[in-house]
Amino acid sequence: MAKATFYKVYKKKSTGSFQSIPYVMALSSAALWLYYGFLAHKVLLLTINTTTCVLESLYLAIYLTYASKTDRGRNLYLLTLDYFFKLPNVLGFAFGIVQIVLYLAYKNARKVREEERISNEDTEAEIMGSKSFDVEQAEKHVLGNTTETMQHIAAPEE
Repeated sequence: MAKATFYKVYKKKSTGSFQSIPYVMALSSAALWLYYGFLAHKVLLLTINTTTCVLESLYLAIYLTYASKTDRGRNLYLLTLDYFFKLPNVLGFAFGIVQIVLYLAYKNARKVREEERISNEDTEAEIMGSKSFDVEQAEKHVLGNTTETMQHIAAPEE
């Protein structure tokens, strides 16, 4: 049907009484289904709606070529308005993909840090154990040095 309509528009070199609203709406609908096809990874939806977007864009280009100045301005306004609705969705889709990629890249980061911490604790325990570290002996050493220092400060040498 659209093919016959646009053949008449081409022959008359005028859009006459034809309206572009159905084609603008079909392009919008196909674009939304295309977006859904990307999200759902459905090849059939992607192929059908990509073809539909190309055909509807072609129909609108022909319509805009032969439309009067007022019709052309109105249709360009509708198409522009349509993109103000689509742009946030496309950007949201793109940022969502970035977020998923970042999640996949860093999802094991916490596990790796935890494994490194446990490994460091095990290494410290091995070092302490290999030197046969005696806590009581260390306390005596620290307290003994502190007592000597305090006595030296309290009674300075003459």
